[in-house]
Amino acid sequence: MQKLAELKNELDEIYYELFYNEQKHYLYANWIGFSSSQDIVDGATVLMHWLEQNRDKNVSCYINDNRQFKGTWGVEMQWVTEVWTPAVYNSGLRYCALVLSQDIFAQMAAAAFDEASAEVGKLTTRMFNTFEEAEKWVDEKNRVNV
Repeated sequence: MQKLAELKNELDEIYYELFYNEQKHYLYANWIGFSSSQDIVDGATVLMHWLEQNRDKNVSCYINDNRQFKGTWGVEMQWVTEVWTPAVYNSGLRYCALVLSQDIFAQMAAAAFDEASAEVGKLTTRMFNTFEEAEKWVDEKNRVNV
């Protein structure tokens, strides 16, 4: 996997990593620890801008790995539904696999994202307990969309 970005918080700790798996043709974001609302928007914006600048790659799948994420999403959920989701959809993204954290608040955030995406009616999201399950689903979606 090719690392595209790494973001650090105010304590100089990595909280977000974005990768492109060229062989399997998907984006992978790894969220680590606690993130502020601005951190979440910043991480999502990195992915959004990469998709906008790389439409020629026709990336339609994304794995959002929350296994190491702590906490929840708040006011940024409105930004995700009104700005991020339409933008990534217009850039070709169609499928989002959410790998769940064991943190109950992070699970609630994932469920809220899933519900918000359904309301917008753009992205197909699915939640998974393991990375392997998520990658298998993404592989299936990529085979169908080739």
